Amino acid sequence: MEELAKEYTDPRTGIHYTLGEDELYYPDIHEPSEQEMLQTLGKYGRMAARYLKENKPWRYSLYVEFTQLGKIMREVDKEANELLDQLETDYIKKHPIEHPGDFMETWQLRTQARMVAEEVVIDQVVNQLR
Repeated sequence: MEELAKEYTDPRTGIHYTLGEDELYYPDIHEPSEQEMLQTLGKYGRMAARYLKENKPWRYSLYVEFTQLGKIMREVDKEANELLDQLETDYIKKHPIEHPGDFMETWQLRTQARMVAEEVVIDQVVNQLR
């Protein structure tokens, strides 16, 4: 009888398995660490997590303990990006480009729209976690 390997990684999925006492393979499943979770977040999710950790550490610890931090920060990131896009669009509509063929004017307007929108997003979404 052939001896089974103690560990196995499925080449198709990349999932790692460990051989149990009953000679069945079990997937190695673990909750991502705080650091792993933060690396998967977008810009505003990371900013919100940092804000929460620095200003409301008790709430941050609670979210980490109950593995809710990643879910909540992904929602914050999504909301922030949606608001950012909407604010940029609104700003550009309110401040039309005088010379549409002028690259520098267009670039300056879009840069200004992004800066204004980002300031609002950080104030209204990122730094307003309840």
